Amino acid sequence: MGLFRLNRIVYFALCLLISMTGNTEETLPPILDFYPVCEYEILDTITVKVKVVKTLVKRGDHPNKRSGISKEIYLPVSDKIKKLLKVLQSKASKQNADAIILLSRKIKQIKKMGEINGNRLISFKAELIHKCNDLTADKLRPAKINSEGKKVFRSKWNRTINFGSDLILTNSATVKRLHHPVIHQTQVSLSEGAYGIKLGFSLSQVEDVLGDPSIKLAIQDDEIILGYGRVHWFHFKSNKLVKIDTISSLLNVNILNRTPFRDFFDDNAWRINGIFGPQTSLADVSAALEISSYLSSNNELILKQNGQILRLHFDAHRKFPTDKLKYSLDGYSLQLESYTAYPVGDFSLWESQNAGIEELYLELIKGQEVNLERLQQELGGFSGLLNLSSEKQLLLYSPSLLVEVSKSLVSKIHLTEAFIANNTNKDILPEPWHLFDLWQGQSLAEVKKQLPEDAFEWDNKIEYELDMQQFVLLFEERNGQQLLYELEVEF
Repeated sequence: MGLFRLNRIVYFALCLLISMTGNTEETLPPILDFYPVCEYEILDTITVKVKVVKTLVKRGDHPNKRSGISKEIYLPVSDKIKKLLKVLQSKASKQNADAIILLSRKIKQIKKMGEINGNRLISFKAELIHKCNDLTADKLRPAKINSEGKKVFRSKWNRTINFGSDLILTNSATVKRLHHPVIHQTQVSLSEGAYGIKLGFSLSQVEDVLGDPSIKLAIQDDEIILGYGRVHWFHFKSNKLVKIDTISSLLNVNILNRTPFRDFFDDNAWRINGIFGPQTSLADVSAALEISSYLSSNNELILKQNGQILRLHFDAHRKFPTDKLKYSLDGYSLQLESYTAYPVGDFSLWESQNAGIEELYLELIKGQEVNLERLQQELGGFSGLLNLSSEKQLLLYSPSLLVEVSKSLVSKIHLTEAFIANNTNKDILPEPWHLFDLWQGQSLAEVKKQLPEDAFEWDNKIEYELDMQQFVLLFEERNGQQLLYELEVEF
């Protein structure tokens, strides 16, 4: 009887221990998705970190396997993040915090002896709050990082998903034919505007006249830019046209080369005052306008009228055989005198979007479809859209990640050098891109160690097929080494 009673005591003690253990997670301070409605005090601000290293994976153990190779690769970081957030909650519990608000998430490449070794450091910074009697969510104040450790995309990045009309941005296989009307009006002038549109027109008014744009961008604060063909850019602020530009582009040559040619816009059919166009000499332009041929430091003739500025840009070249310097008209811009261009937007979301594309990559190589809703969930808003055709679009993320979608499903991933041209703002330059065991700046010799035997190499390019995916790697020479700068994966 005593032994039976002892067994019962042990049994109930074990049940009590299991019950207490099971409730431990429930008693941990929650990580909030929204700021609470209560007034609270900040108990402490702390940072937790974890190192993510490459793991040796034998052939067949990972979906990104390569035949006959045992190699080091990155495994998904989601499990690491979950454990790190539990550590954070435990620390908060020890300080008797009521809840946790995540302030930032950083993923950094770790450098050893000045060189990237492929390992990464993930960190979260958080506020521990207490004296909060009501943790009800204030739905108007989302936390910067949610309870799963993912960045919350909002403000200008969310508006980019809706900044244009009639874009194919719903999860539908319906194909909308792009509207490319014939442009008959070629005149550009201070009084008449350009091609039948004037400064001050709304975005929809411009699209009604010129048709669907080739590119839409939202990479500058409070500004939307429509691109037609490869050289025409229409800038909007507060939904009003403020600038038309054929002189400069915010996108680099790599992106422009992907843009389909557009009749009229890429044919340089424009005529200043309906009289002269591209390649007209400086002397002839000056005579037609009855002005001095004096050029600014930027090789421009500048005309002003009624709060507008028309800049005529000239290309300088040597004339054979006299070697005399000659100037020919090669572009123009028309803008409001009050317009001021601002630096491109903040690309601080880059690291989280690069981590997000790795998660999506793992889904794609398993044969899962990734639609626009899933893209938005993992990456947030994009900063630009390029219409490749009526069925295909190239979404530009910040600032080296490009995702091609076909009938609203992801078909390609591009990782490349930053698509912003002539960016001198060092504060927004991204870290090198990475996709598991491949990263920007990796040497050709290091890449070759992990390639399948049937990889095809020619010039500065390597192509191979892996589990039905097509890989293209591009290299360039720097400091005597061939270094990886672009990766394309087709699914």
